[in-house]
Amino acid sequence: MTDIIRKHQPTNVKAGVILSLIYALSPHSCLAVEAFNELSVDVSYLDNVGLSSVENDKTKSSILEVNAARFYRKTLGVSESVNYGANLRTRSYSNYPCNQASVGIALGYRKKLGLGFDKPIFSATWSGTRHVYNVSARNRLDSEVSLSVSRPFGEHWDASISLSKRWEIPDRINQTVGLPDSLQDIASNALDKESIQVAIATEYYASSTWSFPASLSFSNGDITSGARYRPALSNDARAISNDVGMGNNWYIYRYEGSAWSASLNASRLLSDGSSLNFGISRVDARSDGNIRYDRNSLSISWIKNW
Repeated sequence: MTDIIRKHQPTNVKAGVILSLIYALSPHSCLAVEAFNELSVDVSYLDNVGLSSVENDKTKSSILEVNAARFYRKTLGVSESVNYGANLRTRSYSNYPCNQASVGIALGYRKKLGLGFDKPIFSATWSGTRHVYNVSARNRLDSEVSLSVSRPFGEHWDASISLSKRWEIPDRINQTVGLPDSLQDIASNALDKESIQVAIATEYYASSTWSFPASLSFSNGDITSGARYRPALSNDARAISNDVGMGNNWYIYRYEGSAWSASLNASRLLSDGSSLNFGISRVDARSDGNIRYDRNSLSISWIKNW
C-alpha cells in the first residue's frame, strides 16, 4: 500500500508538516483533490515460501495475488501534497496452506525540495494492514512508517533511498506444544516481530514503453523461518511456535538477524494504459547464529491505473 501511495504522488521538512496534514484532511479544507484507482494481478513462483534453512523443509509454490486500491491526492501547494487511500488484497498459494486476504490503509506526505526538474523529493508514509488467513493462528496486524528521498537524474533515470520501520503483531499468543521442557522458556508466538530496513531503488526509462526498475535493501531485526523441529535450529531461536497450517512437528522459529534483498524488473506499457511487468528477486538472510536462509522468486504482473 505504501508503494501505491508513493507512486502516485507528484514529482512537482518541517515542523508544520503535521499541521498541514490535519488541515488538508479536514472537511473545511478547499484544496483540490484527485482520485486514483489501481487494479493488479500478479502470478509468482517462490522456491522457499517459509524461508527454511533446511533443504528438505523448503516448500515451493506458485502464488496468485489480486489487489484493488483507491487513493486520493490533496494538493497543499505547488510542490507538496497529502495522499491517503485503502486497498484490498487476496493471495492464494498452490502448495502452501496459508491463503490470505488483507485490507490496508495508508497516509503519505510529499514535498519537492526546491524548484526545477532535478530537485529531490521528500516523502513520509504510514500504513496499516490487517491480514486474515485460512489458518487463524496467523492472523495479524502490520504497521509501517517510512521516510524517503528521491530525485530524477536526467530524462531517463531516477533513484531513491528510504528508511522504514515495520511491526507485525499477531492476534494472540498461540499455544506451543511438542517441545522439550528445556525450550519452554522460548515457547511463544514467533510471528510477533519487528525490523528496520534501508533500501535504494532506481528505474531506467529506456523508451516511452519500456522501463527497468531495480532495488537493493538491507534489513535488521526479526527473521522467521518455518521447518520441522530440529534441536540445532532451536539453539539461537528467540521464540518458537507451532506452524498449525503445516501440520504436526512443524514450527515457526524467530531469530534475530539481517537480510539482503535484491530485485530486477522490466515493465512494458501497453496500448490501453496498463502495464505488464516481469521480475526476479532474491532474499539472502542470516541469523546472528550464522544460520543461512535464502529465497528466489519469479513474477509476472498486470497493472491498470485510472
